[in-house]
Amino acid sequence: MFNNKKLQRMALLFQPNVVGYASSFLTSCIAVEGYSEMYSRVMERTVLAPPSCLFLPIWILLYTLMGIAAIRVFSLSESTNKRKGMIWNQIQLFFNFSWSIVYFGLKMVILSFANIVLLWLSIATTMYFYRKIDRVAFYLLLPYILWVSFASYLNFLAI
Repeated sequence: MFNNKKLQRMALLFQPNVVGYASSFLTSCIAVEGYSEMYSRVMERTVLAPPSCLFLPIWILLYTLMGIAAIRVFSLSESTNKRKGMIWNQIQLFFNFSWSIVYFGLKMVILSFANIVLLWLSIATTMYFYRKIDRVAFYLLLPYILWVSFASYLNFLAI
């Protein structure tokens, strides 16, 4: 059956997806009018913006990679770096959760830009500690920080 470690690993795998879905749900509940106009304004300023249909599959992949990275770090023996890496993982999930609510839901683009900068820094810090523990976990987060870098650029264009 399931032991405590297996349940913890399963929770770590699904946690990023649950955070993402919860954030999307809350965003849709509080979304104010004008989202399409804001999105169109950003799209007019760059040719790099991907079609909106790509966001869901990309985020599902990124959330899954985040979960796998967390499992790899969690599965290793106790260390200060492991604890710090897992704490920073939770911090970056908080900023990930709050960004779409602030950007899409409340349309507070300046505050959302500050949020995404903090998200980027917390991902980088998570990666710093993950790299000391498990290089594969570090590399699993590379697509995530690259995507957030791109999202930061798009967020900046909305200001």
